[in-house]
Amino acid sequence: MTHKQKFSIVFCWILLAVSVISGCGTNRPETASLYNPSGQSLEGLPFDSIQTIGKRNQLGQLKFPESAIFTEQGEYLVVDGGNDRIHRYDDQGVLLETIDLEGHGSWASGIFIDSEGNWILPSWLDRVITIRSPDGEILETISGWPDYDFGETGSSSKFTNVTYSEAGVFYGAETRGGQVVTLDMTGAVLDRWRGPWLNRFDDIRDVATDEMGNLYIAMDNQDRLVRRSFDGDVEEFLIPSPEQIAPLPDRSFYVFDGTSFKYFSSSGDHLSTWQDPDLDRPYMQDMTVAADGSLVVVIRNFEPGDGLVRHYEPDGTLRLSFGSDELWPGQFEDHSNFALSQADDLWVFAQVDRRLDDSWVLFHLALDGTHRHTIARLDGQPWDCADVKLAPLSDETVLVADTCQNLLYHLSTNGAVLASWGQSGTKRGQIQEIRAIQLAPDEQSVFVLDWARTSIIQFSLSGELLQEWSTGLFLATKPVDFAVGADNRFYVLDEFTQAIVIWDREGLAHDVWSLDRLGEQVESLAVSTRHGYYLVATSKESLYLFDENGQLSAGWPRSEYRRILIDFAADGTLYRSEGSDYIYMYDLIFAQKERISIR
Repeated sequence: MTHKQKFSIVFCWILLAVSVISGCGTNRPETASLYNPSGQSLEGLPFDSIQTIGKRNQLGQLKFPESAIFTEQGEYLVVDGGNDRIHRYDDQGVLLETIDLEGHGSWASGIFIDSEGNWILPSWLDRVITIRSPDGEILETISGWPDYDFGETGSSSKFTNVTYSEAGVFYGAETRGGQVVTLDMTGAVLDRWRGPWLNRFDDIRDVATDEMGNLYIAMDNQDRLVRRSFDGDVEEFLIPSPEQIAPLPDRSFYVFDGTSFKYFSSSGDHLSTWQDPDLDRPYMQDMTVAADGSLVVVIRNFEPGDGLVRHYEPDGTLRLSFGSDELWPGQFEDHSNFALSQADDLWVFAQVDRRLDDSWVLFHLALDGTHRHTIARLDGQPWDCADVKLAPLSDETVLVADTCQNLLYHLSTNGAVLASWGQSGTKRGQIQEIRAIQLAPDEQSVFVLDWARTSIIQFSLSGELLQEWSTGLFLATKPVDFAVGADNRFYVLDEFTQAIVIWDREGLAHDVWSLDRLGEQVESLAVSTRHGYYLVATSKESLYLFDENGQLSAGWPRSEYRRILIDFAADGTLYRSEGSDYIYMYDLIFAQKERISIR
């Protein structure tokens, strides 16, 4: 479940003059903690996240749905975990309302209704329980829950499923810990149950409770289901591969075994079995029972995380289905590169189905992510290279570098090839390994960074060789990325010297900004031509911001090991992603930066 980043503390080393800016966050504002060279902390301005591009987050869409329930009022409540919200649907599946959970129990792991009709929403991410009224208003937030790991000391087991009893307690299943933990509303552990008699729990897949307070536990490996009454009586039922349980008030119950739905009597007698012909090996996320005994389930694709809510009659007849497994234009499951023009264009080389190697497309979007065009084929053939470099022009055409073939294409928005060129080799004007491409500021030519030949090659937009420079002459022997500044100088990021090497095109002047103090392998570089700021991404997933004098202004550590992709829009807005992640927009508000003197 990609699912959701927690924010790291922002470390900032300030050399000489300290610049406090507004910078980047993820899905919500975050406040930077800035440090001067003496280790004194300085308060930073908020880092404003503007928007997420490419994510399945439009109105009505589900992203990693966690749970659903059918209310006495005949409405469906669906927890949309990946988008931090609750969707409220009428009895026909029509969306009535979206309730934002951001900051009020992010990524709730379930939704339950207590005896008064209030919604109970546990969130292990924020470590809170949120109680909402039947109209969605927050009544109470119980915070200060223990960490996500409720196992014994030294245990690495975690809750894989949680259910709530109207008695006011939670039951959490620890698959690896082999136990069911009972907790009260404050998170205090009341009990740990490891199994009846000599049969210890193993591979707990689901826990559920019925209206009478009976606890049901499904164990896939043991092919059994255990039911414990509220007064402690225990029963065991031999059921092959139970993965999900949904008990009814009369103690009968539904079981999902990975492919089929099965219905059992209160005594464990198998009464019926059915499969949904529209679903191929569904990934069942949650099951619950409506008041009339019908079954409501949440199904989602494991990889893209999209979801469906299906409502079945007791005999297996499908009553209603809503949600979607379709991507909207401009949404993607993966991407390997993106770039912005100096006008209002965003180009993303994206994969729309991770299961298919030939599902790569080139999206042309507005800067806010609004879809404009899709180029599904390159010169009449499917995109067969997953590593494509982009250099968009302001006239809505784009230069594409196929790094697998060392070829460059000038494409229109309808995919027509306006020009193509490239020849592999070691001679002047030939290409061995394209690492990056950049447009000249006047957009009349393109610069190609050849890592293998340690060269920057300039071509016209029709492919004519104009000039070539050896980066090795300017102390850049392993160039990994580069940018062209508003001053028309090259800014080359070199992984061997761990420096940004700067020179003009005549070779009359150069400078070196050392990055040794970062202690990390550098990978990516972006330049804000409007504001003169330089952003460096490292292999340890950190972002570092430099001012126009090469002074390190701020740093943002990241938690996951992925290559960061970064680019600036003409107005200074930062676009950042981690390759397979979505693209995030941040307002850095350079014009409002303040200066703080170190005394």
